[in-house]
Amino acid sequence: MKKYIAEHKLFYSNKGEAERKEFCIGIGAPYQVEQSMVKFSIAEGIVGCGIEIVGLLEKEHDVYGIDSVQAINMASDLENTKKI
Repeated sequence: MKKYIAEHKLFYSNKGEAERKEFCIGIGAPYQVEQSMVKFSIAEGIVGCGIEIVGLLEKEHDVYGIDSVQAINMASDLENTKKI
């Protein structure tokens, strides 16, 4: 996922180092989730959003909501993103 509907750029530094490094949290467009796409039971109408963290050793993850508004809200919750 390289095209985001929203992104947040942040900086970090390793403990004891002054150099600041950039990383970006990007949120992908909401998409309709099909049962074959996930390994758990879902209700009809579930929507997902991809979250990608570029600049750290993280991979892309998806969050799910009952509709696109909830999926975007969950994806944009930075506290939730830190737990991934």
